Amino acid sequence: MTFVCVAADKIHYLTKSAIVDTLRRSAMEITRRVYFILLSLVAVWCGLIIAAPLINGVSESAGSLVYQFFSRICHQLDERSFHLAGGKFAVCIRCSAIYFAFFAGIVLYPFVNITLRRRRGATSPSQKNLLIGNLPVPTKNVGTPLLQQGGEKSSSLLRPLPSRRWLLLALLPMLVDVFLGFTGIHASTDITRLVTGSLFGVVLPWYILPVLFESLESLSKHWIRTSKGEPSYARKTE
Repeated sequence: MTFVCVAADKIHYLTKSAIVDTLRRSAMEITRRVYFILLSLVAVWCGLIIAAPLINGVSESAGSLVYQFFSRICHQLDERSFHLAGGKFAVCIRCSAIYFAFFAGIVLYPFVNITLRRRRGATSPSQKNLLIGNLPVPTKNVGTPLLQQGGEKSSSLLRPLPSRRWLLLALLPMLVDVFLGFTGIHASTDITRLVTGSLFGVVLPWYILPVLFESLESLSKHWIRTSKGEPSYARKTE
């Protein structure tokens, strides 16, 4: 009888462990899929911006729909826009720079993370204890509390949220350029619009993607705790 009970407990444990491992792998796969879905959507968005004059050249009605769609987010001034095949892009130079740089940032995001992870791992053996699964985590100023928990393998796409000062520093040149042009102190040029827009756009993924992936990570950990029969949120006991 004792043997049967032990065997039943063992089977139950192995089954629960298998479910947890499956959920963990599924969560990591979902994170990767979300990354590629987002990358594809941004690629389509940027593609429409470039393709707008080409579409307009084939069908003015279809082209007008594209321009009308983007007119809600951009002034679309002809003298402040890139041109292709005799027509302007769907948005101005500054907006184009932001979107294209944002796309480039998303493409570079995993490669930069891999480089940083390898560099941290190669600096000294003491860095080994800073790894949570495949994720390098600094000892101080970690942007997200979730990363401090450890114990569960995290997606390699997840990384700490950078300091907000870098976002402000990337935004500041664009604000200064807009302010100087608006007040008439110094007219902005195509170069300043391109550079300031690109600087801001390429930084954005490092603030948007960590929040998105952390939300997915939190959801996956909720699933894992639920499958283990643990409470999702710790409650204080009196």
